[in-house]
Formats: sequence, structure tokens, C-alpha cells
Amino acid sequence: MAGSAVGDPGWRPVLRRIWPALVLPLHFLAHFFVRDADGLTKLRAHFLGFAFAPLPIVSVVYFIAADFEPRGVAVWTAATIAVGFLEVGLVVWSQRRFTPLLREREATADPGKVADTYRRITMLGIALASASFLIGFVAAMSSESAGLIWLGLPFMATGLALCAPTAGNLARRQEELRVLGSPVDLVEAVKTTPWRWQNG
Repeated sequence: MAGSAVGDPGWRPVLRRIWPALVLPLHFLAHFFVRDADGLTKLRAHFLGFAFAPLPIVSVVYFIAADFEPRGVAVWTAATIAVGFLEVGLVVWSQRRFTPLLREREATADPGKVADTYRRITMLGIALASASFLIGFVAAMSSESAGLIWLGLPFMATGLALCAPTAGNLARRQEELRVLGSPVDLVEAVKTTPWRWQNG
């Protein structure tokens, strides 16, 4: 049956490969540990790299702002919360773009275009979710209150949960493909289709 989860390698292969990048402050290098892996493992490596990226930044903020006198905390708190809710809403919107993008690109029968579309909405979701943490970083540095760095993290975590390339997420997208009458197996397409900006 097309679209079954039988070919999904799961998260264990990517964790085995990139754990040094997650333990050490090298999260942005996570994808280098999976250069020879399948496309789905690469996508999950990028996801985990972004998910763990805030850890060293939090440490730096506390180090820099430790002796500062907080100012404008209420304003920056309100701004961070408002932007956080906005970003989560944008992540939800981005994840609903899968079917419309496939239709716009007339890509429902092309495994390469289906895989590329799935990667696009996943990376867009990751970027939008990460913006929630970034506004918390800006708030912490601008208000000179290190504690505000934590305020954006729940919004980031929520956004990442919505766009994570999990088995459940892939199954939902596969069902959307089925409704469109597409014969493409999404897991297999994402695994085997090369990234445009990488060699394989």
C-alpha cells in the first residue's frame, strides 16, 4: 500500500549520527553528520539542529546580562508574548500549505516535487517557530533582563511540534496525497529525492 510507514527509518538513525552536535554547542553543524544519509534523516537532522540551537544562546545571554539593571520589562514581555502567538499562528498556516502548493505546482504525481514541497513547508515551519525564540532573545538583551530569554521558548516548542517531520506528520500528509489521488509514497520520496542545494 502506497504511503505506508514501513520504509520510515525513524529518529534513531539521526540521533546516532548527530548526538555530538546536540550535546556540544555545535547544533548548526548537525547536518554535516548526516551528509551521506537518506533525505528524511537529513531533514530530521536539520530539525533537531534548530530545536537544540537555543541552549548555548541562553547561556550567553545569562553571562552577558547577569549584572544589568532590567528596564522596560513589561513592554518587552507583552511584545514577546504577542509575537509568540503570531508565530505559532503562522506555523499553523504554513503547515496547511502542503495541498495548495502541490496543486499550484501540479506536482501530485511527481515524487521529487512532492518531497521538495514537504521539505519546504517543514523548513518554513521551523524558521517561523525559531522566530519566537529570537524575539525572546531580543527582549532579553533590550530589556537587560536575562529571564525574558525563556519567554519565547514555549512558543518555539509549540511551533516545532506542529511542523516536526514525525511519523504522524508524514502519515497526515500521506492522507492528503491520497485524497488528491496521488500515487506517491511520501516517506520514500523524501528519503530518495536529493536536496537541491546538497549533493545527494
